[in-house]
Amino acid sequence: MLFGRVRKDRQVILAAVTFGSVVWAALLAGVIIPDVGTFLLAFVPVPDFIDPLWVRIAMLVAAAVLPLVVGGAILLLLDPADRLKGLESIAVIERKVRMPMRDGVGLATDIYRPRNASAPVPTVFVRTPYNFNWWDTRNGQPRDVSAMLDAVRRGYATAAMLARIA
Repeated sequence: MLFGRVRKDRQVILAAVTFGSVVWAALLAGVIIPDVGTFLLAFVPVPDFIDPLWVRIAMLVAAAVLPLVVGGAILLLLDPADRLKGLESIAVIERKVRMPMRDGVGLATDIYRPRNASAPVPTVFVRTPYNFNWWDTRNGQPRDVSAMLDAVRRGYATAAMLARIA
């Protein structure tokens, strides 16, 4: 057993993932720093008829493809029922719903409801003065919706409202 409790039939996959991760780090170092690549190639006898440039290209391709292979192998470690499902697959999402206030101003609200709910569900209400757009422009990536995902998995709806800034 390598890391924690892994079923015996999946330990080979975990070992392959670990080995693939180490090989990827070595390949990446060899591609980025040519001297490291030369050092690594000293351990592998390359026939004279193969141009060293093709070996470098093969290292570059392997450094690009290996993370995909390792990611696919990691999915094999999890049971299909335990795999993380996207928020869209388990929740009904309504973005930028205008919620009217007493003075008539509508505040933007994102609502996440469990998709399989047949009756009203308890709601976690969050107001934030911070940007809650789906795409985080500061970090250049989708914002973290793990709290909403966790709440929906537990049977709660979540409403995230942009607070009035005045």
